[in-house]
Amino acid sequence: MKKQKNWRLALAMLAALTLGSCSSNDDDDFTTEQIQRTYFLMKDRYAGTMTVTEQGEAPRQSQTYTAMTAQSAEELTVAIPLEQVASQLSNETMVARIREVGFAKVKATYEFTNIDEGGAHFVLHPQMVYDEQLCLPATRTQPVTYQGLTLLFNHDRGGDFVKENGALDFTLCVGGVLIDNHYVEGFTPIVYHFSGMSTTKDMNGELEKK
Repeated sequence: MKKQKNWRLALAMLAALTLGSCSSNDDDDFTTEQIQRTYFLMKDRYAGTMTVTEQGEAPRQSQTYTAMTAQSAEELTVAIPLEQVASQLSNETMVARIREVGFAKVKATYEFTNIDEGGAHFVLHPQMVYDEQLCLPATRTQPVTYQGLTLLFNHDRGGDFVKENGALDFTLCVGGVLIDNHYVEGFTPIVYHFSGMSTTKDMNGELEKK
């Protein structure tokens, strides 16, 4: 009986350790100094290209964006084009508004999975920044009907930062959409892939690579 109790105790301890390892944050593997230093190095404006792809299809033609991304101390911000979202919706009011606005601002926090002398690899945890232009009343009649757009992101995408040349490469995936808090059925995920270089401004205000 005593052996059985010891065996059960051992299993319980093993289960607790396993659960603890599954719920741990990868950032805990790095020192505060490493993380803060990486934030400092990555905080910049970037010029590059963004490729938009509907899952299962060939990539759409890349468009060039200048200084599309900017970092605050601990998060990345980027404006993503919404045409591929609009093309999948049937709500004409929402489609018209999306195409008028054109872009949605997204912010994402970093979860570092690797930091070394060469740079960093990270997973992104993105969310759409509230935009009043996408949440205006659809009609002026009473009661007012709101048609707000919410992008639902997959949290399994990320990217890399290369210290040597200031390159930033990352991917975001819109896995679903809400309109007025109602899930849009049959939405095909859209993948946004950005690749660019850190930039500075010269005396003429032109963007140049560091």
